Amino acid sequence: MWRIAERQLKLKSFNSNSWFIDIKKLCLLYNIENIENFLDNPLTKTKWKSFINNKVQSYWTNKIFDDSKMYSTLRYINRQYIIRKIHPLITKKTANNRDIVRIPTRTKIATGRYIFQSNQASFNKNKVSPTCKLCNKSPEVLSHILLTCESLENDRKRLMEIIIDMGSELLAKSCFVEEVDLVQLIVNPFYYTVDKRNNEIVQNITGQLESVCRQLINNLHMKRYQLLIKQQKCEKKNNLS
Repeated sequence: MWRIAERQLKLKSFNSNSWFIDIKKLCLLYNIENIENFLDNPLTKTKWKSFINNKVQSYWTNKIFDDSKMYSTLRYINRQYIIRKIHPLITKKTANNRDIVRIPTRTKIATGRYIFQSNQASFNKNKVSPTCKLCNKSPEVLSHILLTCESLENDRKRLMEIIIDMGSELLAKSCFVEEVDLVQLIVNPFYYTVDKRNNEIVQNITGQLESVCRQLINNLHMKRYQLLIKQQKCEKKNNLS
């Protein structure tokens, strides 16, 4: 078998249907060169498994990082993908069901899959206004809902003050000196820990700031939904009268 493998790898072209050539293509994909050398100097099973796992994980991590740059909707995630690790945005500190049900809305906001009025205006073939239906003053985009929509001010004010105070304190402890984007802080506070190796800061964000950000996003989402449903009922009633 060793001789067959050696001959196939040396003589067959990449157009061949040989199983050995398919393996060689896979190895090159994962940046494993000169695989013929492993025939003469084979690794132990444990070392081979570790070597392959590292190569495969490195390839897919870099590929996901590079591909994510092409999607503007992922700008708030900021290359925080680690194989076999759950993103901190969707982890839960407790088994509290109220906290768990907030995760889907949280992830939609963070990954750009939440549908605002501006999204409907961009992709709808019919003429749809991008203006916020709640306040009728500005285009409904993420920053508008999180920061400025007057119809959501009562649901925003208290939690926003907590987020600003808590975020300022935590970032000051981590010696963060760059300008902080408030939308980024709310959507993904872990953005500011990417290049930090201070586990205490990450744990504090997980245990304190993240839960408040998650609550704010969920509260604004629920209030927005309630107001839109109320508007639809009023419009329907007016149309029938």
